[in-house]
Order: sequence, then structure tokens, then C-alpha cells
Amino acid sequence: MIKKILLSLLVLYCSTNFNLLGQGACGFDPSSKEIAYIDNLMATKSPFSKTMSGVLVSIPVKFHLIRRSDGTGGMTQEQADNLLIQVNEFYECTNMSFKQSGELNYIDNDEYFDMNSANEEVLAGGNDVSKVINLYFFNSLRSGSSPLCGYTRFPPSSDRVFLVYGCVLGGGTTLEHELGHYFTLFHTHGTTNTGTTDELVNQSNCASAGDRLCDTPADPNLSGQVTNCVYTGTAVDANGQLYQPDPRNVMSYAPDNCGPYISTGQCDRARNGFENGRSYLSFSFEDFGANFLVPSQEICVDNSVSFSGISFGASSWSWEFEGGTPATSTIQNPVIGYNIGGEFTVKLKVTNGSGQEVEVIREKYITVTDPLGESIDSEINYSFDNAILPTEVKIENNDEGVTFEYSPVNNGVGSGSLFINNFDYNSDATQNIDQFYFPYLNYEGVSKFDVSFDYAYAPRKGKITATEIFLDVYDSLTLRAETECGTDKSVTIWGLGKGLETVVPQDDAFVPSNSSEWKSANVSLNRKAESEEFANIYFTSTSNNGNNLYIDNIVITPDYSVVAPTNLARGASSIDSDVVLRWNHTAFNELGFVVERARDNGAFEKIAELAKNVTTYTDSNIESGFEYSYRVRAFSKKDTESDNSNILVVSDFKITGIDKNPIVGLNIFPNPASNQLNLKIRNSEKGKLDIRIYSITGQLIKAKQYSKFNDEFDVSLNLENFKNAIYIMKITLGDRISTKKINVVK
Repeated sequence: MIKKILLSLLVLYCSTNFNLLGQGACGFDPSSKEIAYIDNLMATKSPFSKTMSGVLVSIPVKFHLIRRSDGTGGMTQEQADNLLIQVNEFYECTNMSFKQSGELNYIDNDEYFDMNSANEEVLAGGNDVSKVINLYFFNSLRSGSSPLCGYTRFPPSSDRVFLVYGCVLGGGTTLEHELGHYFTLFHTHGTTNTGTTDELVNQSNCASAGDRLCDTPADPNLSGQVTNCVYTGTAVDANGQLYQPDPRNVMSYAPDNCGPYISTGQCDRARNGFENGRSYLSFSFEDFGANFLVPSQEICVDNSVSFSGISFGASSWSWEFEGGTPATSTIQNPVIGYNIGGEFTVKLKVTNGSGQEVEVIREKYITVTDPLGESIDSEINYSFDNAILPTEVKIENNDEGVTFEYSPVNNGVGSGSLFINNFDYNSDATQNIDQFYFPYLNYEGVSKFDVSFDYAYAPRKGKITATEIFLDVYDSLTLRAETECGTDKSVTIWGLGKGLETVVPQDDAFVPSNSSEWKSANVSLNRKAESEEFANIYFTSTSNNGNNLYIDNIVITPDYSVVAPTNLARGASSIDSDVVLRWNHTAFNELGFVVERARDNGAFEKIAELAKNVTTYTDSNIESGFEYSYRVRAFSKKDTESDNSNILVVSDFKITGIDKNPIVGLNIFPNPASNQLNLKIRNSEKGKLDIRIYSITGQLIKAKQYSKFNDEFDVSLNLENFKNAIYIMKITLGDRISTKKINVVK
């Protein structure tokens, strides 16, 4: 009778954010008989405990991956391998490791892809493998109407653990949590799933209350009571003492990112749970094995990867790194550089003192990105015309749950849109982040990228129950860009959370029905420095389990327009027969400059095309006795050119003017002059007359101002203190400027 009762003891684990949304009712409280049975089981010591406890045992697990009927969804072998690495590292303290039994079992069935626990026997009855832990993975999981991240049962029971992809992949620890239950661990808040603990803070009853362990502090149930991994609750125990729980513990209801941590007492109890409750599993003794870990499998070109070798009993290490520098290593934890893009294989062979060898080969394990090598310089235009997303985009879905996908809903262009199902987003994280990366965009010749798109969104409508009020739930969408490779630096171009809605909150899953339920966004990403060589623009969706989001008609357009060079002037030259030009450039995106010249007011002709950042040019191909005019313009890609600079006029190989708008009716005499110079103006313009005389090197020698009231104006300038030399006189009247060469002869 007791066994029959225990078979119904379902340990349900719900994500913290489900509880915050009022959706996380988890199972039921076990009866006193059930608790007593587990306590007695744990008090029993196995006949071989003394000899087994220090020995590493390898326990087989079978992966059952439920996918859609068309074979989409699920996880890869590499993800399964990485999940086992994560779990084995966590349970190292128990001297238990877990290894894959046979090949991945793919079950392609829409009916079970989103699973209800009521269908457990129908699904698992024909797929269970005996004497192994059967791990079943789903897109979503519910008990009745309550969403779950996973569940299992205490022993004795069937050897099944039910899990949601989004709660275990990308660093989620739901599998570690459920294996704790599988090997007899309670929640840290005790024997209930939803209630609080009976353990006292002073631990006077720690062996018989709460989770029955004295090295885990009393926990009042952390669901909704943890912010930034700090307990924020104010509950007190029966003695009036404030609880001080540990949000890091994997068996608590704290958010996933706060741990994971497992105490020594929990390690010992889990090991005892194996030896007393699960020793029938087809385990094997494993004193020698190997594996390796890296902080990240994706890096940028010219960066390095730190490899950590993991082995029990290894005495030597032999690595091979395809595409890496160095290509081989014999140390346990090498650091390898990668200077070309691609996907590269890593091999590790370890040997123990008895001469046994274990080899691990990971095909295409390291991905090295070369942003410039992969970048494009064309416009991006996505209207999602078919059910397959563009092959060149990249989706980052760390929790392997709901993410960006195609939807047949559209806003009048094409046949579909980009869609993320926030309404049914089940995950173990407080917030769920997915990213949609466009191809790398080449900044060569670009001043900015203009981005436009349409979007439609409704928040999830709140509700009022008999005991609680739930507010409307908003998700968020941001458009961000990275301009540096291998860093976490990014800038936000556009983003909305509250304010993202295009219609009022909805009770049901939102589907836009007409164009009035869409909005448009138009933003620009400006190039801020010449050193920025590329831009990686991407959408980030942050789901709070609100409602559905649609994006359509995405256009990203590079702007190649350039600004005209400024301050074209005569530079210093040691050779009188050369004209040296210099100018300033005011843009990051010019790819070069065109220099043009006209002789004696003739047509301008191209005389040079220069590379970018070259802002000087020497013209040696001139003849005596002519007047030359120069101008410069910048050019970019796609045949884009700027306006021309100002015009520089040179005669007798000396500067004579920068005359865009010269003074009409100006006469200067005599020239050459000795002690006096006369200046006469015959026109109707009035205003201030400014006269400045410079040496040929640019030093100001004389400055005078006059008021002009009549149509004819005469000025005499005293040159008695001037030396024999060539001077430049600049005359300004209103918005007109004339520059003349003056020859003083004594």
C-alpha cells in the first residue's frame, strides 16, 4: 500500500517567473506516511556504502527528444553532451557521473511536443529503457493548466524525468534540480511544493524539519522573494526569527541564475539515495574518463580560447587544435589562439598510469567569426515571403525554448512576418532573452545605416482573483548594434517595453487582424569613428511571458553620402614652380578625393585621384604666366560624390585669391608700388570695407577699416614702412571678397 501511495508522489518544479505570474501551482503536499517512508529510506545504510561511497559510478541516462511532426525543434548531440558536462560537474561531490545510453531517441509528434502530464503513460510506456534514467524533453509541459519546467518522482518509482528544453539549455539547472528529487532531495523549503517550511532558523529541529538537512538554512519558500539573487522577504519562523535562506541552492525556488549550489549534506543524501533507492540502475564503476570545457565556443578572429581538461586519473594530455595556434599541446589547460574564421575541430587524448587511453573528438567545436570577411555592403530587405527565415540571419536562443520564427501573419507586404510567441514562452529564467542577428554590415564608405520596420504587439491582460491582483504583463523589444568584435559592448538604437503595444492588452494569444494594429519605426545607426569597420545590428526580445510579437518589412539601408572638403588653401613649398594644396576632411566615410584644376577661367579637369586620409597634393605640372584655379571633392562607394570644396586661385605660382564672390569694380594702382597704393571701387554696394595686407608667409602687416557710402570709393594706403617684397592684400566688402598680389619696390 505504501508503494502505491509513493508512486503517486509527483515532485513538480515550476519556474520562479511562473509563480510571480500566478501560474505556478506545483503538485500537492505529500502525506505524513509518504514523508516517513522517505525519512526511513534515508536512515537506512546500504550494505556496500562503506566501500562504494568513495568510488565513482557512471549512471546511464537515455535522451528522449520530443520534436514537431516535421522534425523541427529538439536539441543536438552537442547540446546533449554539454548538458551532461554541466550536470556531471555539478554532481561531482556525489561521486556519481552520468553518461548517455545509446543514441538520441527522437520522437516526432506534434501531440506531445507541447506536453500535458496526463499523457505521460501513453508517451513513456512505449519508450522507456529499463534500468536507466529516462530523460524526456518537450517544448512545453503542463500539469492540467499549470505550466511546468520539469517533474520527477521520489523512489521507488519509474525512472523518468520530464523537462522543458528552455529550462535546461543555455545554462538552466532544472535537470540538476530534478535529479536531486530523483535521488530523494526535498526542496530547501521542506516537504511541500508550495507552502513554507517548519524548520526553525536556529536549526534546533533541522534534522527532522524542512529538508531534513542541517547544512542548508531554513527556507520559507523563495518564490517571488528574491531580487538580484538577494532574499527580500520579511517572513519569520515560529520563534519570531527572520529567515536567512540561501538563494544559491539548486533545490530552492530562487531564480535559476542565482546558483547552482549544492551543500555537503545534499551531496551525501543524493549519494545515499542512489545506493538505497536507485542501486538497481545499470551503473558501472568508472575510474578513468576525459572531457573538456571552454568559456565560450564562439569567438572573434585574432582572439583566444582557454581550454579546461577534465579527467579522473589522467597522467598525460595530448591536444590537437584545427586552425589553432599552437596546433598541439600537452598541458591540461592550454590557451589557443585563432587568427582565421571558420568552424574547427578539437581532439583530446588522455592517458592514465596504467596505460589506458581515452580520446574525445568534438567536430566543429570552435566557431571563429571574421566580421569583415563575412560582411556585406548591400541593402537588407526582409518581408518574409516564405516559411523559411533568411539563411544569412542568426538566431541566438540560449534556453532552446520559444524563439524568433516565421508567421503567416503579415502587414500587407510579402506573405508572412517574424514572430515570437511570448504568450506560451515557458522557461526557468525570470526573463527570457532571444536575439535575431542580421548579417555583418561593412562600414566602408558608410556614414550611417537607416533602419525601418513594422511591428505589432499586445500585452497580456492582467486579472483579479479572490486573493491577488495581477497587472498587465509587458515584454520588450530593442534594436541594438555591435561595432567591436569579441566584446559585450553594444549600443541601443531603438527600444520599447511599456509603450511597445500597438493594441490594448489581450486575454488570449494576440494575432493582428489589420494594418491599424501595426506601427512603424524609423531609426539610424550613425558611424561614430573612422575605426569602426563593421556593424552587427540585431533585435533583442525579452519575454516576461506576456503576449505575441510580430515584426515585418525590415529594411536596412547604408548611407554613402559624403561631405565636401573644407578650407582648401595653398601650402608651403620650397620650389616656386610647385603648387602645394591642402584641405580638411570632415567625414569618416570618404574613400578618396578628386583634385580638379582650371587654367585662366577655363573648364575644370581632373588631375588627381587620391586615397582617403590624403589631404595634401602637389601640382608640378604648371606653366608660367597663367592663372590656375583648384577645387577638391570627396567620393565614396556606389558612385557617391560630395559637393566641391571652395575654389583656390593661384597665379605666378603664388596665391592670389580664394574668390568665390569677388568685389565688382575694384581697381588697385600702381602695382608695383613704392610708398603709396591706391584702391578705387566703383559699384553701388555700401557697408564696411576691410583691408588686410599679409606677407607671402601669411603674417598680418597692415589692417584698415573704412565706411563706404557712395557709389565711388577711393582709398590711399601708406607703404613707407614696407620692404621690397611680394604681399597679399585681402579686401572684404559685405559678403564679397577679393585677394590681390601687391609688389612693393623701393
